[in-house]
Amino acid sequence: MASKHLWKTKLSANDSVAQEELGIKRVEFDSTDNVWKVYRYVRYYDGTAAAGAAAAGNVLVWYNTNADGYSVVLDVSDGSQAGFAGVAIGALTDLYYGWVQCGGFCNNVDTDAGVAAGDPLIVDTVDGDADTMAAGEEHYVFGYALAADVGTTLSDAILFDR
Repeated sequence: MASKHLWKTKLSANDSVAQEELGIKRVEFDSTDNVWKVYRYVRYYDGTAAAGAAAAGNVLVWYNTNADGYSVVLDVSDGSQAGFAGVAIGALTDLYYGWVQCGGFCNNVDTDAGVAAGDPLIVDTVDGDADTMAAGEEHYVFGYALAADVGTTLSDAILFDR
């Protein structure tokens, strides 16, 4: 028999104090998209460049000076292209806690405006964006575009749960 976890927070959480176990994963069925999605509870830093709050669709990476193991940052220079952590599903304030999507169908990913359907996705060198993989970047792939981006927004992508 499956057990049900009772979460203290909504997926839109932006908590000044951790309300869930840092790093815990949460799997939810999204009835709008009719798919399962995977989320992780993390702490957000705006980084050394003081990038400001993360917004829905921003691609986030693991923070290099991550003492707790589950802190993310928007600023790629404070992380790594290889360090995909997830996509922000709402606003995250500096030093606050919240959920990022790390797996499953994702309908809001910021891009560099050059992603085509079927392209493998990697973290762009531009903070908060996804880009198309180039030769030699296979180890950076965190998902695939299911449709072409429109402007700088990709509305159909699949993210690999890592």
